[in-house]
Amino acid sequence: RTPLLVQFLVTLRCNLRRAYCENPEAAGDELDHDEVMAMLRELADAGMRKIAFGGGEPLLRKELGEWIRYARSRRAYVNVVTNGLLLPRRVDDLAEADLVVVSIDGPEEANDAVRGQGSYRKAVEGLRACRERGIKTMISAVLSSATVDHVDHILELARELDTTAIFQPVDPGYELARPSVAD
Repeated sequence: RTPLLVQFLVTLRCNLRRAYCENPEAAGDELDHDEVMAMLRELADAGMRKIAFGGGEPLLRKELGEWIRYARSRRAYVNVVTNGLLLPRRVDDLAEADLVVVSIDGPEEANDAVRGQGSYRKAVEGLRACRERGIKTMISAVLSSATVDHVDHILELARELDTTAIFQPVDPGYELARPSVAD
């Protein structure tokens, strides 16, 4: 009964409005900092080996860096899944993460059609900021009807940025609607 892998959605808030995202409808109250720390202590005491901080957009939580440092101090492998838009401003908070996974779905035009105008350039800038800081990264691409023809672009981008890429299919139940980028 050891929680080997914990996927922790630290918030459902997001600074993007992806066409296929279900989180905005599910948004609700968030745990406060003390509640998160208590939960992390309990999980670590129970033997947690790995934690993936995600969301929504986890970088919207100002305490994320402290949570990462605490989990690492308890010998957990830590990764963060982000859209990358806030990485240049928050890269120091991620210095102790084992892996930062940045979501990019295709070349600029295809990605921005799904994730919002300007999201591609900001995500690539975020990946570069992590790489410059020495943080291991990965690209995560969601394959949808709008992006499935762009696998080669993602692989080339991964080579260019000296990172890896993974691909996942979009849930077929989601209609692709026009997204927007929130400030």
